[in-house]
Amino acid sequence: MIVISLMGSIHRSVQVSLTNGGSVCITPASFWRSFLSKANCAIVYRPKDGEAGTITFLQDSVSQVAMIMPAADGKTLLCLYYADVMFRLMKIDPTKKPKPYPQNSYLNYIVLASSWDIEAGTTNDWHEVSEYLKKVSPNTFDQEAGRKLDLGIFRSHFGREELLGVVEHQIKNMQSFGATY
Repeated sequence: MIVISLMGSIHRSVQVSLTNGGSVCITPASFWRSFLSKANCAIVYRPKDGEAGTITFLQDSVSQVAMIMPAADGKTLLCLYYADVMFRLMKIDPTKKPKPYPQNSYLNYIVLASSWDIEAGTTNDWHEVSEYLKKVSPNTFDQEAGRKLDLGIFRSHFGREELLGVVEHQIKNMQSFGATY
């Protein structure tokens, strides 16, 4: 029991080198901390060119970063986030300063702090994530996928097929409701 308690208290940072030349350091909340309110996951992004910055997302027992990847433009990041019963997509632009989110936006709840501008993903962004998931190497995917559970010696992360299925479903829903951007 003591070992399980200690394992659930550990939170290790994960350093990820991105294909755009930048790097991300993800420091999630520990397993036990994620059951408390206002737990968070800090992401420090160091672009290839430019200043590093930090984004802090809500991370609790039902919400967390599922994957972070470079966008095709080489400047922005795409972040797939699991929020309770659905996935959300965010586009992070390190070339722009943060601005207030629309009042009814889920970003007000998910993003606790950011050095940069973050917007909700568009249909084009969802398509980009779909193509990325189809082509990314298994090693790169394993680095960029968020951890579902980290108990020290036992870790599991989101699976490629799981995320691809969710992304494809979201694209179909957006097309069904006429989203075109």
